[in-house]
Amino acid sequence: MKKFFRLLSRIADVSKKIVITLFVLLLVVEIGSLVMLSRPHIPEQAILLINPVGELVEQIREPGGDGFLPGLPDPDQTRLRDIIRALQYAADDSRILAVRLDLEDLQHVSLAKVEDVVRALHEFRQSGKPVWIAQYNYTQAQYLIASAADQLWLQGMGNVFLGGIGVYRNYIRDALDKLDVDVHVFRVGKYKSALEPLMRNSMSEEDKQANAQWMNALWQQALQMIADNRKLKATRIQALLDHPARYLRQYDGSPAQLSLQEGLVDVLGEPQDLHAALSKHVGADSDLEELPFKEYLRAFSTKDQGKNEVAIITASGNIVAGEQPPGVVGGDTLASLLKQAADDERTRAIVLRVDSPGGSAQASEVIRHAIAKVQQQGKPVVVSMGSVAASGGYWIAAGADEIWAQPSTLTGSIGVFGALPNLTRALDKLGIHSDGLGTTRSAEGIRLDRPLSAELQAVVQMNVEHIYRQFLHVVATGRDIPEAQVNEIAQGRVWSGVDALRIGLVDYLGDLPQAVEAAARLAHIENDYQSYDLRPPKDWPSLVMDSLFGEARLWSASAVPSLVAWFGPQRLPLTQTLGSWMQLLNSEPGHVFAYSGLKVQ
Repeated sequence: MKKFFRLLSRIADVSKKIVITLFVLLLVVEIGSLVMLSRPHIPEQAILLINPVGELVEQIREPGGDGFLPGLPDPDQTRLRDIIRALQYAADDSRILAVRLDLEDLQHVSLAKVEDVVRALHEFRQSGKPVWIAQYNYTQAQYLIASAADQLWLQGMGNVFLGGIGVYRNYIRDALDKLDVDVHVFRVGKYKSALEPLMRNSMSEEDKQANAQWMNALWQQALQMIADNRKLKATRIQALLDHPARYLRQYDGSPAQLSLQEGLVDVLGEPQDLHAALSKHVGADSDLEELPFKEYLRAFSTKDQGKNEVAIITASGNIVAGEQPPGVVGGDTLASLLKQAADDERTRAIVLRVDSPGGSAQASEVIRHAIAKVQQQGKPVVVSMGSVAASGGYWIAAGADEIWAQPSTLTGSIGVFGALPNLTRALDKLGIHSDGLGTTRSAEGIRLDRPLSAELQAVVQMNVEHIYRQFLHVVATGRDIPEAQVNEIAQGRVWSGVDALRIGLVDYLGDLPQAVEAAARLAHIENDYQSYDLRPPKDWPSLVMDSLFGEARLWSASAVPSLVAWFGPQRLPLTQTLGSWMQLLNSEPGHVFAYSGLKVQ
């Protein structure tokens, strides 16, 4: 019997090994097949389909990268530079006869990123190839991009939803009081409003004043963009939005007729009919094949390295300490990338693309110091600001050789705050109490379950004020502006790119390609250079996914319950805010932040 069971055990072991081997072989074959199938075929005549999904971002966030529900997929995202690259390639590609925009699934995009896409569309149109779009409805962000097309179609019962720019937050002072939660607040800066939702039930007059300035500046840019693209008067568009009922009445209550007659769109027609019309417009005998831009990009291999290169490093998301995944700016992660570029003989200059509302003051200083070390090695560093480069985002930018912002960039917010929640009253109600003793008055430290002593409150406030003075010194030194003058334009105030140029916080207005050209000029290689994206190394699962689906892949919730797929995109502003706050609080032991909390809708 022992021999019999021993034989069965051996047979089981061998069978298991055979099954595992076969499984691995099948997996390798399957992956190889998918890789082969993923190589796109570009027909001799085609229409390039620009169909972004979800949020337009500088850098794809990894799952749980914003601190909310770690491990679950983030909402769908599309990388801004992938769209721009596809349009650049297509402009010179004789196989691409036209571009069709499909923005129906584009959920969120900042005005600065709109400017980038619109500029790329205009450059594509200079090739003589048309850009068309047809949709059932247009959100404001979708329409701003669509306005750059040669021809806009709107479904006969559709609408163009333009509404302006707004900043709305959830204020939870009353909720904290009802929950018996205290928050010790320490801040420097008259306009440093990131903590107002914890302190108030409404927006302060100072915050309204500061927000009104940059919001009006951005809205005028958006209005002028539409006016220029559609050959309309900005004053007319403003009047339509100020008195929509009055104008809609003139068109028997039809939003589609209003959009057509007022010049917002060119054709009222069914979106499914546009493809055939566009194929006919470019002279094709039959309907042309459409090629999604992500598939199109996979047809282009990685560039060969040259002797003169400009590295583009992206700093996108909240700034926190340590090593962090893409979509979060880790102090150590970014410092490591900067050192890698500095030590690479082929890399002659660096462009740091900043799209961040800030975060940890300490992590921001780690990055600023890393930039200074690059400059000490004789390599110029140029900052290109995206949608937001505020607070800690400006801290890391201040010492660059040149700073480029877009007109609608939100920057500045030079201020510091500390926040320490305390649950003593809430715990007392539950019958939970804290007591003990220590060898010094400071032994209890900072705890959620004990009131913060007056001594420690004074310590934290002095620390906040010290870091604010350090922030002023960083800006004054980096921008060559007297500290007293920096203090006048600081105070936590947010500025648009246009105003930031006027007051000396940035050097030039322009996009990322212009910043790259500036870096090459500073490195004296403007006539012979290449640019490349320098990113953190990826693990093998990410590399497999990239090989299968391209680096512009989307994180999808298809493999998890449908509730998650719904819940991600539908997150309330309050839950998004809490997610960001949890990320910051968990990463900063000192609880002192250079953070703006900017979110525009």
